[in-house]
Amino acid sequence: LTMVHKQATKWLNISWLDSTITTTVNINDTCNAYYNGTVNFFRSGGGCNNTGEIADVMQHEWGHGIDNNTQGGDAATGEGTADHVAFLLQHDSVIGPFFRTSGSGVRDVNKETTSKGLLTWSNVLDKCPAAGTGCSGPRGRQCHCEGEIYGQTGWDLAHALIDKLGFNTGWQEYERLFYTSLPQAGTYQPGQASSIYDAYLAADDDDGNLANGTPNGQE
Repeated sequence: LTMVHKQATKWLNISWLDSTITTTVNINDTCNAYYNGTVNFFRSGGGCNNTGEIADVMQHEWGHGIDNNTQGGDAATGEGTADHVAFLLQHDSVIGPFFRTSGSGVRDVNKETTSKGLLTWSNVLDKCPAAGTGCSGPRGRQCHCEGEIYGQTGWDLAHALIDKLGFNTGWQEYERLFYTSLPQAGTYQPGQASSIYDAYLAADDDDGNLANGTPNGQE
C-alpha cells in the first residue's frame, strides 16, 4: 500500500493522498476484500487465500479510494480503475494471482489470455452475468466483469506504448496518462461527459490544442 501510494503521488497532488488510510486484516470472513474509506481484508478459507497477503488485491481496494477522491463514476468504471492501480504496479494482467488456493486469480485483463476473450460494449451482454442484486455497470452487467472492458483497453494501450517507447518508458508513460486523467475520468463509455477517452486525450496533450492531435493519439 505504501508502494502504490508513492506511485500515485508522482503524478497527482490531491488532499486524499496526504491522509492516513487504515488497513484492517484477518477479518473473520473469506474470499473477499472491500473499501469503505478504509481498506479491509479477509482470512483464508473457503478455497481462498488471505486477501491481506495478496499485493494487488490490497492495491485494487486502495484504488477505489483514489477513484472516489478524484472524478469517480459508475461502478464498472470504478472496478476498472481499481484494477488499473494493481496492474500498473505489478505489470501483470492477472488481478489477484493466488486469490484462490488453486493458484488462480480474480480476473485477467489481457484479452489474449482471459477465458472471456475480447470484451466490448456490444458483446458484454453475452459475456458477463446480469448484475442481479450486486453492483451494476452502465450495461446492466455485473460491475467487476463489465469493468474489464476498461481493464482490457488499458492493458492494450500500455502495450502499444511499450511497443513504441520500450518497456520501462512505455509503462511509465501509461502510468502518467492513467493517474493524470483521473480528475477528469468518470466513465468508460464513449461520447459521454467525463469519458475516459477524452480524459486521456487531455492528459496526453502537449500544446493545449487537441485539434492537432496528441503525442500518443495513434496508440
